[in-house]
Amino acid sequence: MRRFFIGFFFIFLNFEFPVGAAMCNIMPAFIGYALFLTACDTLGDKRSGRVRLSSALLGVISLVQTVLALLAVSLPNGLTLAITLLATAGALYVSYEIACFVKEAEQKGHRPLGGNDLNAAWFLLVLGHFVSIFLGRMESMALLCIVLQLLSIAWFQASLYRTMGKMNSNKK
Repeated sequence: MRRFFIGFFFIFLNFEFPVGAAMCNIMPAFIGYALFLTACDTLGDKRSGRVRLSSALLGVISLVQTVLALLAVSLPNGLTLAITLLATAGALYVSYEIACFVKEAEQKGHRPLGGNDLNAAWFLLVLGHFVSIFLGRMESMALLCIVLQLLSIAWFQASLYRTMGKMNSNKK
């Protein structure tokens, strides 16, 4: 579960800075998806296959985005928006699969793992990302959307961390 926790930092947080005409991201999402690929075995067969396929596809998309940004290649705005929406939906899908895995593990083991809190955090994560995508394009709403998105990411990560701690304490 720790690799998922670290992987989400790479996926949801974006620290870009300009290098000449190019943009360099110090936390590229493809690293997060690579971490997911190494952690998929912990999710069980059915869920693991879906997360593995999604992570591989999104990792390739992220790697292409990173290389294009480093080469200062710009895509048409419509294509950029489509890729952003696809990447966001994919990241939210993978986080949904993780939340469902925790909920199932909680029900199978008859022990609290924070599944309800993680599901609520996932819902706010979805809300924060989509509000940010659609309203963040307006200058007057941009800062508010960034704050909302960061708060939703922080809540999801905090919930995932608490769940990870509960899962680790139950193993001992």
